Amino acid sequence: MRNEKYLIIGGDSLVGSYIYKFLKKNKKNVICTSRKKNSKINSIYLDLKKPKKLNIYDSKVFFCASITSIPNCEAYPEKSKLINVKNTLKIIKNLSKNNCKIIYFSSQAVFDGKKKNCVENDELNPTCNYGKFKYSVEKELIKLQNTIIIRPTKILSINDGLLYEWKNLIIKNKEINVFHDLYISPISIEFVVKFVISIEKKGIYHLSGKSKISYFNLINKILKINNINNHLVKKISYKKSDKKILYKPKYCALSSKYNNLDNIQNLRHFLNDAKFN
Repeated sequence: MRNEKYLIIGGDSLVGSYIYKFLKKNKKNVICTSRKKNSKINSIYLDLKKPKKLNIYDSKVFFCASITSIPNCEAYPEKSKLINVKNTLKIIKNLSKNNCKIIYFSSQAVFDGKKKNCVENDELNPTCNYGKFKYSVEKELIKLQNTIIIRPTKILSINDGLLYEWKNLIIKNKEINVFHDLYISPISIEFVVKFVISIEKKGIYHLSGKSKISYFNLINKILKINNINNHLVKKISYKKSDKKILYKPKYCALSSKYNNLDNIQNLRHFLNDAKFN
């Protein structure tokens, strides 16, 4: 809608920042929340540790804020639950009363990963605290009138996070150690933003890569599409590393009960979004 208002909870997050940039580029009426008191973008200060009531009405709200570190959710369960469940629901319910439509970002971690190609109405069985917190929020949101739940697999951007680190190491001609035995079903941030901006109907929606791929194979495909030699990439096992991996789904790709939506991304399309710029 031309005069629709938008609020992004978590404007500093990967997803939140990209949604904000997209809406601003398209001259939409958008504001976001930030934990930075001196943020340079159009924002409201909000800390989920001690959230304040937001006087926002009649808006589409993208809820992108949470503690996303699975190890932190395990190490500090009470603190994480306060932010990811109690205070999250408090904000969402208040905004819902203000006639706001909520688009909430959940996670594939609501599944245990033992079943292949889970669809939106499959039974949930989270095995880590992060997934359990997302499940707790989902159970409350489905009771509300105007909510949309998004369950993405691994969201990646060539300009942020892991892929950005890889790109910088490659540019600096430095060696990269990459897991060959840890798998994901990656989706690009561009793919995510395009979908969530357009979705309107209440419900639960999966956003997933079509198939699983190891981190090692993924970086090699990214290098190939960018015409870069892979001599700096070294294969390692997560089992021999000091990194504790708490969520390792056997089946990391989700499926969908919707056949008419563009919510499953082919690897080829993901790689097109992973070209260096």
